[in-house]
Amino acid sequence: MTRAPLALVAALLAACAGGEGPTSVPAPPPAVAALPPAPSLAPAPIPPPPDPSIARLAGLKPDELQAILGAPGFVRRDRGVEVWQYRNAGCVLHLFLYLEGAEGLRLTHAEARDPDGRLIADAAASRACLNAVSAQRAVG
Repeated sequence: MTRAPLALVAALLAACAGGEGPTSVPAPPPAVAALPPAPSLAPAPIPPPPDPSIARLAGLKPDELQAILGAPGFVRRDRGVEVWQYRNAGCVLHLFLYLEGAEGLRLTHAEARDPDGRLIADAAASRACLNAVSAQRAVG
């Protein structure tokens, strides 16, 4: 009697292993909603200074300024501050140097004005003024 149940189990197993039975197909993966694109993590570009020619002078010492522009035509001295003026036919350049402790005087502000004293706000025009002052030093 032990052979009959064993033979039955063997026959069932053989039938399951047969090649012509239904095959199981894996279920498709669940649908996933499309995610929105990730926001850009790149930093925003830094805008250039409004007038790089005049801005490049910021922080310079008196001797460095004179190497670029020559000696000023006029200097006003007050406590801890000097105002230098460069004048030509087309504009007037004012440089403001403040005492910075042991560092000495440093340029902290520069501005260009027209011959009538009006501030030149246009970057290209103030750059032209600076270039004219610098060229004047090279000539004379």
